[in-house]
Amino acid sequence: MTKPVTHQDDLAKLPRALAPLLDRKQWCIWRWTPKPDGTWQKPPFIATHPDRHANTRDPGTWVDYTTVLAAVQTGHGDGISYVLTAEDPFAAIDAPLHPRILPVKIMGSGTCAGER
Repeated sequence: MTKPVTHQDDLAKLPRALAPLLDRKQWCIWRWTPKPDGTWQKPPFIATHPDRHANTRDPGTWVDYTTVLAAVQTGHGDGISYVLTAEDPFAAIDAPLHPRILPVKIMGSGTCAGER
């Protein structure tokens, strides 16, 4: 079973819009892992202990951006994730690139709308 190809830009040069996230210690790595049904998933792992799963409710399993970047660059993960919390002033949408899915535009006050 061949794991999916990961398409991402240079993780060391994130878009300027993500700059407010860089100072927060809310990062983990993810790896493609096979599920029993043959499909793939991307569970979070602890960048400093890449054999252990990270927990989105346990800040003790999150690290800073520099650490998570180094973990992926040395092959311990396939990508990076930012853990959103209730205290964050941010919102995010993970919309897979698919021709039947409308692009989504983030609007003020945490609302969103599809664009045609």
